[in-house]
Amino acid sequence: MELVPIFVGTNSDDGGLWAIQYNEETDEFERLFDLWANVEYLESFFREHIHDLAATSWTNDTDELIEETVFSLLDEAEELEDALIYYVKGGLAGNGLALQQLFKPLDNRIYELKPLQKSKASIRTRQRPNPKLRIYAIRLAPNLYIVTGGAIKLTHTMNERPHLVAELQKIERVREWLKSEGISEPEDLNNEE
Repeated sequence: MELVPIFVGTNSDDGGLWAIQYNEETDEFERLFDLWANVEYLESFFREHIHDLAATSWTNDTDELIEETVFSLLDEAEELEDALIYYVKGGLAGNGLALQQLFKPLDNRIYELKPLQKSKASIRTRQRPNPKLRIYAIRLAPNLYIVTGGAIKLTHTMNERPHLVAELQKIERVREWLKSEGISEPEDLNNEE
């Protein structure tokens, strides 16, 4: 497991976005956005999870539903990446923006922010009141997050589908790894660069 800087300032106290790179070629940030831009992957995912997708649908035409959802998700992924860049840059520039305006505690019942907190990010808009994409991360500071993974979420809770349970396991594994490495504050990342 390795920490990869995605958007970071010159000083770790400035904040920024990091990602975990498991024993793979790419970090989780890059992997997610590559997957979410891959139309074949998205079509396959929605065919596999058609019952979850159809549960909130207005049509019985599976092909039409998948096609519309894929195009909507491509837009959502682009908006999510743009928002991440916007908040990171704003936080690094010190103009009052911070990633914690985008990332929220993973558990909706928790309102207190703390180090090594399990977090999630999504883009909710008036046009998209129920976003499907989630980025999962560990919060070290107000503008400092480490991406552990992400998923397409079609169900109410994460415990309902294996691919979402796997994300819960990843975020916990990364949290425990950070603890074992003594990484719990921004200055601890200075040793990782």
